[in-house]
Amino acid sequence: MGRYNETEYMYASARIRAAEGKDTAGVRLERMLDCRSPEQLFRAVMDFGFLAEERQVPASLTEALDLAWEDGVSLVRENVPEPSLYDFILYKYDCNNIKVALKANILGLDYSALYYRCGTFSPDGLTERLAEGDTTGLPHHMAEAVTEARTAYAAVGEGRVIDFCLDKACYADMAAQTEKNGVPLFCEYVSMRADITNILSSVRLASRGAKEASAAVLEQAFVPGGSLPYTFFLEDGCLGYEGLREKMDAGVLREAVDRILTQGEAARPEKEFDNVLYRLMNRDRYVPFGVHIPAVFLTNREAELKNCRIIGAALEAGITGAGLRERIRVDYV
Repeated sequence: MGRYNETEYMYASARIRAAEGKDTAGVRLERMLDCRSPEQLFRAVMDFGFLAEERQVPASLTEALDLAWEDGVSLVRENVPEPSLYDFILYKYDCNNIKVALKANILGLDYSALYYRCGTFSPDGLTERLAEGDTTGLPHHMAEAVTEARTAYAAVGEGRVIDFCLDKACYADMAAQTEKNGVPLFCEYVSMRADITNILSSVRLASRGAKEASAAVLEQAFVPGGSLPYTFFLEDGCLGYEGLREKMDAGVLREAVDRILTQGEAARPEKEFDNVLYRLMNRDRYVPFGVHIPAVFLTNREAELKNCRIIGAALEAGITGAGLRERIRVDYV
């Protein structure tokens, strides 16, 4: 665990345990699955105790879930000895905000309503700041990627190159931050997340069939920080699940690929890989206190809120029962 004194996290761990919500995650999930309308789901979420007491009643389920996540992040950042230790979980929200600001600059539109307010820096005025070339306070690699993204867009005129540049930078920041802080679990999480992102990119590109083009796009989309190099995903074009399985060593990622292949057209790859990450982060969930507890809390709260969104969307579409259950993530419970 390196330089971290577990006892320094006793207070934060106690605060987080107290704020985890009414009942267990499993009980809450069953209650959500029993809901028969978005309105009923909204009432259930409000009863879970996810929002800070001083919050006014939100106007919608979406607003409630957004505020619940913001309050969860604030709880951690206000109580842990070193808030930056958990920035690797929040960098993806910074990445989204920078992408939004850059595209707003290019199109001359106001996209500020799309900003997340749970990253590592405030998005207030970000569109104007980036227009002026001010990247103060942005994570290192993402700040450097702003100019690169602008240049790449000017060369090809495609919005996806902005996404490629910022995604690479986001994963570089995640890897650098966890490596610097030296918590083994966090390093393992970031590495596995990068591998999963690259697996999904390779499979999507392989399904398109254009071998040379898919390899070129993968080079742009490939994110750093994982254990599998860029060349691992190539063999006369990008590899799909079957090709990847043949090259993968035994382990949780290969097991996930096996399940996806076994399920065939019914497979939900994103769900399988999400659950891999949840199982990893929850490996030490029952220790009484320590540096892991805030990260486990954030990971599990994010998973729970994601399930709320999935269930809400399914209810809007009239999907219930088995059709709903097969969509949800369960390995944080």
